[in-house]
Amino acid sequence: MSPIPTALITAGSAGLGAATAKLFARNGYSVVINYANNSDRAEALVKELESLSSAASSSSSTEGSQRQHFHAIKADLTSRTETAALVKSAADALGGRLDVLFSNGGWTRLRNIADLDDNVDEDDWDRCFNMNVKSHLFLMHAARPYLDEAEGAFITTASLAGSPNLMILIKPLPPFAFILPNIVWTQPRISSEPKNKSKQRLSRPHVD
Repeated sequence: MSPIPTALITAGSAGLGAATAKLFARNGYSVVINYANNSDRAEALVKELESLSSAASSSSSTEGSQRQHFHAIKADLTSRTETAALVKSAADALGGRLDVLFSNGGWTRLRNIADLDDNVDEDDWDRCFNMNVKSHLFLMHAARPYLDEAEGAFITTASLAGSPNLMILIKPLPPFAFILPNIVWTQPRISSEPKNKSKQRLSRPHVD
């Protein structure tokens, strides 16, 4: 009997991460979701995933099938130590197997994109780069042995804020530019695109 496929989803308790967790649950995956602070929301999602799994199982033949598992693990994705511990804890909870890691973490602070003076906060730059670039690299490094063994997949979330075409579309800057992604958010998202391609080359041939 084939093992149940498994997935770890970072920033997985809400938004795109939660929607992806539900998709995996409906399709027979055991899932670990990562969250930063809101444990109540994360545990509520775990219960919802269990319900989705039960509903999917009841609509198909499940005799002799294995049972899906769902867990929530807290970790700060800007910490290399915590990301490594997250991957190990997730793999342990999933029976030592990891088929998919969806690296979905991201952070920004909305500022006036037309005002350079409003975009030079060093703490914002550091946090944004740590979350939007380095966390993906460190997660992949920690997960690679598991993904190699499973011939699995590493998926990252990018943003249109990192597209030069977006900046072309909004020139000249409108009066409401303050609602657009700030410079701090945009630059790491631009830098993450070539880094994603580099990580893909480094992880071949076993990891997509």
